[in-house]
Amino acid sequence: SPPPKKAGGGGGGGDGLGTISSEDNDKDSFDDMMKGLQHCLSVLTRALSGNYVCFEVFELYNDQCVTTSITALLKVCMALRPGDISAYPKVFRRVADFLYEVLEEHIEQAVIQTPEVFGGMLMSLIDGVCGTTDPVTISASAGGLDCIFSFYYAFAIRRIEGNSVVLRKKREIARKLGRILSDRKCKRTVERVLPVLFNLLVFESKTTLVWSLSRPMATCIACDAKGFLAFRKQFTLGQPENERKTVDGMFDLLVEGITFDTSHKSKNQFSRNLSRFCKAVKKMPRLRPVMV
Repeated sequence: SPPPKKAGGGGGGGDGLGTISSEDNDKDSFDDMMKGLQHCLSVLTRALSGNYVCFEVFELYNDQCVTTSITALLKVCMALRPGDISAYPKVFRRVADFLYEVLEEHIEQAVIQTPEVFGGMLMSLIDGVCGTTDPVTISASAGGLDCIFSFYYAFAIRRIEGNSVVLRKKREIARKLGRILSDRKCKRTVERVLPVLFNLLVFESKTTLVWSLSRPMATCIACDAKGFLAFRKQFTLGQPENERKTVDGMFDLLVEGITFDTSHKSKNQFSRNLSRFCKAVKKMPRLRPVMV
């Protein structure tokens, strides 16, 4: 089959890559490309996660092969339309696994991307949470979001004490991450994370995934307490007037005993509180989700 064609105009990945669309290619060539992408994602994800290589060696010798490989796959994934990725569940899962691995163990490779590509990564993670029923894809995507917010909190907000080379490097990565998250190309997407996760859990019957989805919610709140207070106010005011006082009290219970320091203890307590919050909402059928 001939190689897939790229559509003209701007694309999800930026950098002039364009958009790779199933509508601009015959089915056989697009199927072949997606199968190849699935294998590439699987191979690189396993290489990154398998402890086969000391990746610092590449940096030491100024070898760009790891950066080049990760960047190339990120750009291809971001150039695909969400609907095309979700039409191939195995590819969708591999994309989620790949993004999680990059953000969990190699976040320095994510922060060197352009805001367009990083924004595409955020959108892919959100799509991975709300665009499928596959629990593995959902958990990996939620984990990727948690990695972003946890890392930023630890090294930019809390600022773990110490002056080692490793800590200095991580603080610099966190500063770069902060600049990307506040960039106008990413900021709106970041602001969508909490409402999207909240609506999924509370209104779309994803309560079996409370543990997975509550993690990025807790770290997102830890990174942006003001944003959470604004969201709480927006949600409360969006409910029927006679329900608002009850809803506001439910939010008090949601944050009861939470320090929002991204520790496992705090996340576990938030998960328990959120589970009770979801059960309470089910008894109030007139409540409405937040518009995202």
